[in-house]
Amino acid sequence: MKKAFLCMMTVLGMALMLASCKPSLPSDVLSKGKMTDILFDYHLALAMARSEVGGASDGSKAIAYREAVLKKHDVTSAEFDSSMVYYMRHTELLEAVYKDLADRMSNEAVALGGNGSTGEFDNLSATGDTANIWNQASSMVLAPQPAFNEVSFKIDADSSFHKGDKLMLDFESQFIYQDGMRDGIALLAIEFKNDSVAQAITHISGSMHYSVQLADNDSLGIKSVKGYFLLSNGGFSSDMGSQTTLKLMFLDHVKLIRMHAQKPVAPSEPSTVAPGGARPDSASGPSGAPTGSSGAPSVSGAPGAPSGAPVPPPGPRPNLPKEGTPAPPIRMMKAK
Repeated sequence: MKKAFLCMMTVLGMALMLASCKPSLPSDVLSKGKMTDILFDYHLALAMARSEVGGASDGSKAIAYREAVLKKHDVTSAEFDSSMVYYMRHTELLEAVYKDLADRMSNEAVALGGNGSTGEFDNLSATGDTANIWNQASSMVLAPQPAFNEVSFKIDADSSFHKGDKLMLDFESQFIYQDGMRDGIALLAIEFKNDSVAQAITHISGSMHYSVQLADNDSLGIKSVKGYFLLSNGGFSSDMGSQTTLKLMFLDHVKLIRMHAQKPVAPSEPSTVAPGGARPDSASGPSGAPTGSSGAPSVSGAPGAPSGAPVPPPGPRPNLPKEGTPAPPIRMMKAK
């Protein structure tokens, strides 16, 4: 009995050891860390190419940068391509590479201060009249293969949301494609409190800045904000290309900006300044009675004069101005 028990325990221990051992990569396949380093440097190289005057991340310049990155890591194009094929056929390994790559891109963005092409929104907090309410990673990597081609999100509205709010999904994109059509999609949707839904969509086809906007124009109140990023595999395109070549879409500086509607400005009160630039009570004497130019009380209702028109005070008339000389401004007085 004791021997049988020891034998059973030995077999169980060996089974546990075998289950805990992970299969090693083939000798001609690059390690996960090496793949992550190469893809990250390629991402930075494309950003450098795009920042140059007249630069672009496509065509011959992109190919030159790719070769420079591979040379830096002492890897040939054939070695990298064959390793990429292996990772694409083993989704659990590819997922680990993409996760490490997205984390590294996000950390790099934070280290650099999060500077993007939309600097006015870079330092927003999650509160205030204009706030960044994005609650997921600010950088991500998508590939055409299922399980890696979509990132969805949903944010339920709380007391910080107001009727009439405006939402903007803002981000930058970069592509690493060896062939095939580049077709990414960004969708933003708002579910209102009456259960109606509004949505806006944009196609991502190049390395540039994108934004998608929606607003609660009818002041219905927002129940939730949702959407997704998707990278198509080009299945409906004649330029579909190979299914095993490198195809990646990077999204950086992802933000979801919520903006409160501006309150209407109350109309200003009508001006009390009378013609000529003087206020009605600007000529009041010590007793509060309106006075004329000489300081004597003014008289209204004189024969032949419009009601409320000022009348010169009694006494000798002042010298009239010469012809062509502008007359002094007339002070308008309140009628008693």
